[in-house]
Amino acid sequence: LAFRRYRDQSMSHPLWLWTGRIAALARHLIDAFNIPTDRPRSTVSELSGGGLQRVLLARELSEEPDLIIAAQPTRGLDVASAAMVRGQLLGHRDRGAGVMLISEDLDEVLELSDRVLVIFKGAIVAEYAGKDLDRGEIGLRMGGEV
Repeated sequence: LAFRRYRDQSMSHPLWLWTGRIAALARHLIDAFNIPTDRPRSTVSELSGGGLQRVLLARELSEEPDLIIAAQPTRGLDVASAAMVRGQLLGHRDRGAGVMLISEDLDEVLELSDRVLVIFKGAIVAEYAGKDLDRGEIGLRMGGEV
């Protein structure tokens, strides 16, 4: 969880790591992202696929990026993990970050998107925004119809 931060002055000195601070960060992210472990010093190899996904999201999203590109962010996740990922993406959008979602899951696209561009055979074939998000029409465009 501290992989990208271990060189920050808040986490280390040129000669050593502040292990207590790193553990505190890990405990915070374990709670915030509901990572399935109770030990901040657990290794990633001890976690399930959903747990690993949560670690990666916690590490990346806790830095509050200005732009998030999420490609198939919930593919293969259990229902609870998928809901957590969607909630995180919406939270970052609400705080002003740009979120670009790339997904084949129409339900996910409609739940998370303010604007939709449909790509078929490598070309943008339709654009929808706001109240124009019509499930049937978007689905047809995704399949090359209309």
